[in-house]
Amino acid sequence: MVRLPHTPTSYLRNVHMPRMNNRGQQSSDSRASPSCLSRVFHACLFRICLLLWTLGSFPAFSAPLNVTVVVSDDSAPYAEIADYIASDLKQNGAGRSRTIGAEALARMDRSGTDVVVAVGLKATQAVAAMDLRAPVISTLIPKASFEKIARQLKNKPNQQYFSAVYLDQPVARQLELMCLVLPDKKRVGVILGPTSEGLLESLQTETRARGMQLHAVHIGSEAELFPALQNLFNEADVLLSLPDPLVFSAQTIQSVLFTSYRFQIPVIGFSPAYVRAGALIAVHSTPVQLARQVMEMLHRFASGTSSLPPPQYPEYFSVTVNRQVARSLGFTIGEEEKLATQLEARRLGP
Repeated sequence: MVRLPHTPTSYLRNVHMPRMNNRGQQSSDSRASPSCLSRVFHACLFRICLLLWTLGSFPAFSAPLNVTVVVSDDSAPYAEIADYIASDLKQNGAGRSRTIGAEALARMDRSGTDVVVAVGLKATQAVAAMDLRAPVISTLIPKASFEKIARQLKNKPNQQYFSAVYLDQPVARQLELMCLVLPDKKRVGVILGPTSEGLLESLQTETRARGMQLHAVHIGSEAELFPALQNLFNEADVLLSLPDPLVFSAQTIQSVLFTSYRFQIPVIGFSPAYVRAGALIAVHSTPVQLARQVMEMLHRFASGTSSLPPPQYPEYFSVTVNRQVARSLGFTIGEEEKLATQLEARRLGP
């Protein structure tokens, strides 16, 4: 509930009220006049309007949130997000959080949880498997993986409302980065696996809008990957990587990058680790940037919104360049912060 500010007594003393006799009638010596009363009335009306306008500029106050953060494991990216949420809630007096591992979720005391934040695929799967009866925000998870889990929830009764801040970037943002750093590369190659095949329509739309040619290859097993790469590199002059575990994994990354380097094909990555391994450049969101967006969703929910915002791509992102690869391939690429600023100015969606 919003409390109206106390009216200062000094203001009341400045308002001249007419004197009344013992019959409740206005005394003859009253100095009030119709014009004086009119001025007082309009002054009060103005102050009330100003107050209402000021109150409307701020969200209504509601009770602090009790947030349960479920992490997939104890690795650094998950811990960064959990720590950011705890710090933000405490600093802003918006509530408190507790952090538990996905493996301990079944033993969790479910009482007193207003919102659940599931960090990573394992945590999201664990939360979805339980009836926590609380809104859930998932993050550090690819869009395709989240949507697969969300589809499975549709047939479950009394299931909680799920939202997300995806790990991966919108296709338009990746292609726009490509336009900034490789303006002469128009033949875009992609390898789609079972997880990423749903992006084909978006890829076709966004490449066509930029005058690019899309060369997409579908694979259904890891054995098909390298023959597909060799055929693709005869058609494309840049490889756009997408977060699909069949195509780009810890087991395949080195071979994919080595093959692309042998063909002198630059690779647009989707994580800083991929860039460090040999991709030319990537636009990506750090754990802190994802956590910041999650907190913005939580603050809106705490202000009295009846539901969480819909699932969304990251609003905040960074650009990472592998300078050694750039020199080897003969590319001159601008500063990372400047590239990120240029992308931010375009505010591209899916």
